[in-house]
Amino acid sequence: MVSTEHYISEFKQRLSSANALSDACWNSIEKAIVIKELPKSGYFSKSGQKNKEFSFVVSGIGRIYFLTKNGEEYTKHFVQSGDFLMATVAPEIPSEVNIQALTDMKYLSIPFAQFEKSLQDYPELMTAYNRLVFEYFGKKQKREINLLSKNATENYQDFVTTFPGFEEKIAHYHIASYLGITPTQLSRIRKNLAHQHL
Repeated sequence: MVSTEHYISEFKQRLSSANALSDACWNSIEKAIVIKELPKSGYFSKSGQKNKEFSFVVSGIGRIYFLTKNGEEYTKHFVQSGDFLMATVAPEIPSEVNIQALTDMKYLSIPFAQFEKSLQDYPELMTAYNRLVFEYFGKKQKREINLLSKNATENYQDFVTTFPGFEEKIAHYHIASYLGITPTQLSRIRKNLAHQHL
């Protein structure tokens, strides 16, 4: 069984990879960390909610999705071990998306008020945070460009590479929603690729 200390070490390494943190900065963060669990189908946050916590996923899979007024769901992104997680990247603006666990999830959590104080007290943390936000938006932009410039099969293959093993762990209609196609189209793509590898 993986220890809490191991999870915290992973979190520190991931955060420090964006920018080196002083011991004082890390200590202010570490003392506020709480490990939390979210059951399958549970919600980390819902539309309209502001940031309550700055979190780091250590196990499990979640999805970020938008719900239209007509009740249609559009999966915008998946989260997995090693990803940071917040209701929104703009703390003062309510989220427009929902974040839901697709499997049992475990994550490290820091109350956002405490994290904001550390951001104000330690410029190196603010630099790391800004870099992580830019990294997130860079990935988001790349995905949007791919959806427009590549065909459905290519986007599916990109999904398999980016999220290995997800097909065995989550419902395929979530994958279809992420790719912007119907479950029937996804099934057809998977069958065609399977035939090509026979």
